[in-house]
This record gives sequence, structure tokens and C-alpha cells, in this order.
Amino acid sequence: MCLSHSNLFPIRKWNWEGDFIVQNTIIPASRRVPGTSLRFDTDIREFLLAKDNAVIIREIAKLLENMKQREKSFFLSRTPGSFDFRVRKILEYVSEKIKYEKYRGKKSDEWLFPDETISREIGDCEDRSFLLAAMIIASGVSGYVVRVALGKLYDHRNQKGHDHVWVMYKNERGRWILLESLVFSGENREHSPRELESENSDPEEYIEYIPYFLFNHDHLWRIAPNTLDMDFQEYLDKRKFWIKFDPRFAAGIHNSIFDEAFSDLSWVKRLWMKSVSLALDTIMTYDPRDHFDNGYIPEGWALVEKRLDEKKKSLTGLAHAAHTIADFYAHTTYACFAKKQNGHLVLYDPSGKEDSYFEAPPNYGRVPFDIRNFSKNESLFPGTDEERIRVMNKKKIISGRFAQEGEKNQGLLEKIFVEIPYEMRNAEGFSWRGALPHHNEIAVDKPLGKGKKIPKDHKIYTNPDDYNLQFKLRKEAAVRHIQEVVERKKCKDWL
Repeated sequence: MCLSHSNLFPIRKWNWEGDFIVQNTIIPASRRVPGTSLRFDTDIREFLLAKDNAVIIREIAKLLENMKQREKSFFLSRTPGSFDFRVRKILEYVSEKIKYEKYRGKKSDEWLFPDETISREIGDCEDRSFLLAAMIIASGVSGYVVRVALGKLYDHRNQKGHDHVWVMYKNERGRWILLESLVFSGENREHSPRELESENSDPEEYIEYIPYFLFNHDHLWRIAPNTLDMDFQEYLDKRKFWIKFDPRFAAGIHNSIFDEAFSDLSWVKRLWMKSVSLALDTIMTYDPRDHFDNGYIPEGWALVEKRLDEKKKSLTGLAHAAHTIADFYAHTTYACFAKKQNGHLVLYDPSGKEDSYFEAPPNYGRVPFDIRNFSKNESLFPGTDEERIRVMNKKKIISGRFAQEGEKNQGLLEKIFVEIPYEMRNAEGFSWRGALPHHNEIAVDKPLGKGKKIPKDHKIYTNPDDYNLQFKLRKEAAVRHIQEVVERKKCKDWL
């Protein structure tokens, strides 16, 4: 749904709260008694019993030592945005301090407690994830919004999977975001984002994070449905973490518009912004204004301004705003009618005059954008084609309908997981939005793959070269618009 695309499959189909509690939380014979060959059982929840752990609290104190007084005060506060800030700074700290350790070929891969990882300053995916989650909880963030996920990264291109562990965090907006500290492992630092992108140049979604189990300091949950036909004990016995796995793989899949628009920011800040952006497209909470869906054009721009409130100066807010700006160019018809200067789209100005950015006033009754060639939601808008054209022409810039009730053109994920908020879909005057074409019929939100096959539902551009040119124009305009906003709002002063 978003121009700031990644190579990730949508993750909204997973219930990150957990589906079924697993009663047996024991990891059998997982630890060795020092100085002996004797092994003992461990409860997996012990890895996150960190709230009063003095070693971890001391590590958080070290983190605070390197902060400016203003940042330190915000980190320790309980004001809006402070919890998200804590998580971001801890992610940065763990990513910087703990080196990545490759699989050592042992038959038994012993998981390290966070104290041990701190002492060794090295660890693999599970060690780093346990420490990251433990420090987040010890910082005062509730363990109920933190999950360590045990699962795999699955590559749909070659149908190969790699066992993996990562952290999920429900941010202050109630959205689960994925925290992947391996993006900042030492191996990845040796390569620029563009080099990583070139190694994973196919723009199609192909990598999927598939969780099998989730746990925090209180519970272990099983995820259902999933592709794992075994219980927790069998899973532990059969797993083989990180065999023949290059950690750069975890970096290359997180490409997005943020690498271009915010190239001068640190990798960890870009990762945070990408995680926030990814959450907007992959979790169950949905607001059409975040994506300029369902014709919410003025409302979407008002939300952008709200996200960029200079009093809050939030990196999360900037990530939301950047995502929404990118979606304006991807999801609306603006680029179909906008002027071009030196081969580039004129940037949209919500407060500007129409003749400053339109070649000619949009007409939805003519080719190439004759609205009669696009579907509508009959249950919401039973009016005639002439009435429909009048509505569209009056609105000038439109976007596609998405997640509407009574919709026949919805995809499976849209039907099951996405719903327009009650107060919006029941507001007076909502029915005209049924006259809009469907989102998939007009959106240009990712480039074509190697086969240059236009998405089957798309109806504006039938020539692959025209479609790819539109994507290029729209993405370039989104990057420029975001950079212009950062400059105008002086965001660099508080990033």
C-alpha cells in the first residue's frame, strides 16, 4: 500500500499479542553447569526477568551517560513519546555495542542471559534480541508491550527459510513494530545502504517474517495458524539457528524511501523510521488518512501537519508524516494531472492555487482517466456515471477506496484485517466515497519486477514503461517533498 516500499511481506496477518498460551515453558537441557558436562533445564521466561536486574540497570545508566541532558530528561520522563524514545535509544545502544556472532557449528546453541551478553559484548540473533527486550523492560516500558518472536525469515524467491529471533514492540500509538538489531551488525556496517539494495534489487515483496512462538517475562504463546506442525519442545529440538546465513540479508530487506530522503541520518534512526512506516502498512489499526485512501485528501495533509508538530519534535511523528507524504504521490491521481518541470513533477502545495500545479483541471469523464472504466462500491454509491463524474471533478484530486463495507473488490487481507474506523465510516457524507475507483486500480506504489508485469487490478497505465516511469516520477517527488518539509520545519535541529 505504500510508495516507501520494502521487500517485506505484510505482517498484519499475525496476532502479535499471541494466540494460545503454552503451559510448558521449559527449555530442556539448555544450560551447562560451569566446570561440568552436566546440563540443566531453563524456563524461557527467565531471559526477560530484568525489571530489577542490577546489571541491566547499570547498563542503562551507561547508556544515559552519553546523552545530552535534554535527551536524558526525556528518556527518564513519562511524557508522550518518551517510551518510544527509550526503545529507540536502547535499540541503538544494543546495535552499537553487541557484535554479531556467527553460528559456530555446535550441536547445542546455548542461549545467553542478557547479563552474559553484556559481559561478552557479542551474541547471535537470540542473544541480542533477549538483551534488547530485557533492557526495554528494565527501562520502565511495560513487558506487556514487548514480545520476543521465535520464528524464521522465509525467502519466497528460492523457498528457503532461516531460523531467526527478533523483537516486537507495541508503540505509543498502539501499533506493533518490528525491531531488527541485526541491520546494524558489524558485517552490515561495511556496506552502504545502496550496496545492500543492489544485492537485493528485485522490488517485489519476497521476504516474510514468520513467527512460531512469542514470549515475554510472564507468558509463552503459540502463533496460529502457522507453518510449524510441532509443539514448543519439538521446535527447540529441531531448530538450527543461522546455519549458512549472512546477516547482511537482514539489512537488505529493509530498503525504503527513507534511505534516500534521510540519507544523512544514522542507520539506527532510519531503521526506527522504517519500522514505524512498516507498521502503518502491516498492523491491524488502520486510518485511511495515514495513506490518503478513500478520498481523504485535505484530511491527510492536516494529519501530516499534526505529525510535524514542532512542540513535540518526534522522530516517530516525522516517520508517520514521511510515510503519508509518500502515499499522497503513490495513491492519489495528483501525478496524472500535475505539471512537470525539467522532467520532474511539480510538488503539491496544500495551500497553493490549483493552476500552479495542474497542467489542466482534472476531468474524470475523459480518457485516460474516464471514471466509467473503473469499479465503484454500489452499496455506498448507487448513483449514475454522470453523478459520479461530477463528484470526482469537484474533488479535483482523488484516491482509491479501500476497506469499505459492502465492497466486492476487496482482497483477503483487506476483508479480514482492515477496517475504516467507526466514526469515519458512519460520518455524514461518507457515501460519496463509494464512487471512488478501488485503491488497486489507480495506485502506483512499487516498481514492476523483472518480468515487468503490471499488477492485474491496475487500470490507468497499460504499458509497463509508462507504469515504471510513473513510479520513478512519484518516488522522486516524494523524496523531494519530504526533504523540503524537513528543511522548512527545521527537523534537523531536533533529529
